[in-house]
Amino acid sequence: MGYISQFEASDIDSDDIDLRFEVDGVETGTTVSIVDECGHAAQIITALLDELEHYKSREERVTKLVLDNSTSWDALYKKLEAANRRSAELDRDCWTYENTVKTLLERAESAESACTEAARILKSGERMALTRAVNILLSVGEDAAPYRYPVVLPEPLGFKPPSGRDVLLKNDVIAALMSAGVPVERG
Repeated sequence: MGYISQFEASDIDSDDIDLRFEVDGVETGTTVSIVDECGHAAQIITALLDELEHYKSREERVTKLVLDNSTSWDALYKKLEAANRRSAELDRDCWTYENTVKTLLERAESAESACTEAARILKSGERMALTRAVNILLSVGEDAAPYRYPVVLPEPLGFKPPSGRDVLLKNDVIAALMSAGVPVERG
């Protein structure tokens, strides 16, 4: 069409077409120039091709944006899932730490009151105070090893421990303990 529109009307033997038709019983018509019509058609076709190119390039840009966007969304979803997993792990860790701290505080409070009670018993001087104090400390998981060493009583003057097959008589033991200052109940 563009090629034909480049001709001059005088270059073509019969450039004009006489169009005649009848509409509602009335004969009508017009004369159309082939060169002019080809020129108009070439302009319209060129404009349509330009629009088609424009839409194709726009479609390519949109497709690229959609692909980039979907890639970005995939990456964002992966990051979100990883962040959610990490948050759940941190929640579990915080719960564990909080409960551990609560448990340790409760145990410390219990141990402190047990130590206070053990100290009160030891200061009271009552019979079996050391054993009771050690039992209290052991009941709360405290170390009572320093209190488990045997108590060495001084030997009373003039007392000799038996040797060999000698057997201590009950009265001799009581007398030795009393002379060392150890309170002994008789019975």
